[in-house]
Amino acid sequence: NVCEGQVITYRIRVSASADMASPVTMRDTLPTGLSLVSGSIKFTNASGVVTTESNSCWNATNRTITWPSKSLLKSESVYEIRAVVNPVGGSNTSITLQNNAVLSDDQGNTWPQVSVTNTLLRRYATIEKTAALVVKAANGTETLQPWDTGSAANPVDTQAGQTIQYMMTVRNVGQLASGEILVQDVVPSGLSYVNGSMTAVGGRVTA
Repeated sequence: NVCEGQVITYRIRVSASADMASPVTMRDTLPTGLSLVSGSIKFTNASGVVTTESNSCWNATNRTITWPSKSLLKSESVYEIRAVVNPVGGSNTSITLQNNAVLSDDQGNTWPQVSVTNTLLRRYATIEKTAALVVKAANGTETLQPWDTGSAANPVDTQAGQTIQYMMTVRNVGQLASGEILVQDVVPSGLSYVNGSMTAVGGRVTA
């Protein structure tokens, strides 16, 4: 899935079992909704040598990139382009972007078309979960230690009887209103939910 403004890198890998006798030409068609990034048309030969091709390989009318003919050597060669996802109008929440590439030689042979499909999400949200230990002073005042995401490799240390406060932050990063988002959290074994502690800013809670 992709979002408006995101840059997509397409790599087309061609594996030759032997040196190819005839030069071949790669053509890639960008779907409507993407714009080619200037200077991003590249070719890496089987020896690892990278060539940046001219922007003149791009035909804006038929939205096709045509690399100069290449004599491919045995092993893998890579064709590469980058494209940016354009802003889209309308109320569609998702749009399909299909990129197609075809390899052919000067003898009229054409290899099967390869395609990559992305979905442009215009209604899109992210969620982040962090935790902080609640420290209670002798006078009963509670303070929070710094927030930490924690992980299996680097967990947040705690002990029996310690209160932990969890926070989920939801961000609408799409171009449309998100609609209602349902956030559910499962309390792991070893913890007990503190009654009445669930709150929400800009939303509602259901215990």
